[in-house]
Amino acid sequence: GAMSVTWALASIVGGRLMVFTSYRFIASVGGAFLVAGSVILALLTPERGWPWAALGSLVIGLGMGCTNTAVIVSIQAAVPWDKRGAATSSCLFMRFVGSAIGAAAFGAVLNLTIERRAPGQWSAVDRLLEPTLRDSMPGPERQHLADVVGAGLHNSYLLSVGLSVAVLLMLLRLPARL
Repeated sequence: GAMSVTWALASIVGGRLMVFTSYRFIASVGGAFLVAGSVILALLTPERGWPWAALGSLVIGLGMGCTNTAVIVSIQAAVPWDKRGAATSSCLFMRFVGSAIGAAAFGAVLNLTIERRAPGQWSAVDRLLEPTLRDSMPGPERQHLADVVGAGLHNSYLLSVGLSVAVLLMLLRLPARL
């Protein structure tokens, strides 16, 4: 959705601006977008609704585009021509590994929050997430489980804030030029 569109746009713009600035500058701008988007998601409430979630996703997409371009270009520039393919593929492989670890971590935070606040209620949570079964749940149970799932998502968003701050701190250490 919004993240993929802004990711692509930020990759293009970041790449063009990098010629006039530096790897560190573009990566740091991207890191700042990652932090801002994560904070936006951490501040998500039911009253703010889907537009707020879309905004957070959009801002994170800007951050991913800028950081991705700066990191790939800096890696390619740091190795001899005959090693660029290996360096680029190693970077992409580590991105896949990081994505898998991240998905597991965010899922673990969500699941641990649900288990802590609604022990043994996994079948009820499954019903809540299935639109055709949700309406058959009693109102108070449905609201309680929605609050529990919301708390789990909020905790995942807080993890995202922490990780994005760590990423920004690492990106600030990226050399300006190689």
